[in-house]
Amino acid sequence: MIRLFIDTSIALLFMSAFYFKIKKPRDTVRNIQAYRVVSGAWAIGAAIVLLFAELSIALCYIYDWFGLWRDLACVGMLAAFLYLVLKRKNEGQTDCGCFGSIRWLNRSPLLRNLAMCLAIVCREWLPARTASAPDSTLLLMLLVLLVLASDAVLLIRTFKEYSSYGNLRAQ
Repeated sequence: MIRLFIDTSIALLFMSAFYFKIKKPRDTVRNIQAYRVVSGAWAIGAAIVLLFAELSIALCYIYDWFGLWRDLACVGMLAAFLYLVLKRKNEGQTDCGCFGSIRWLNRSPLLRNLAMCLAIVCREWLPARTASAPDSTLLLMLLVLLVLASDAVLLIRTFKEYSSYGNLRAQ
């Protein structure tokens, strides 16, 4: 049960990252360029690879595919992000932009990524979970609904902020 919770949490974080990046692709490319690893057209390619990797990792944790390879890919990706975030933090940047408009997930990327790496390592000592296709598909639908619900909450919050300033008053 704990392993299912860890798998679901990791899948939810990667699916959220995927969704909020693909929702605003220009912001995603700008965030990649801000890390100064790639620039120009390479940033667009890097964004496509990143989006594919995030969605793939989420699906692999939902359906419990590829076991150790999935865990190694996820920890490797998180370690690369940790390095880039530390490098950016030394330059005075604090927001990683990893989750687009979900600001509370962008606040402490070091702690979040370290916690995810620790959870992945700890889950290896937990009993294996049985992942049937129907159960995993139901879990996928639940996670998609959670991501869409968080987007709806952000839209409502944005609307309320604009309404309170008088810019978008409903009539």
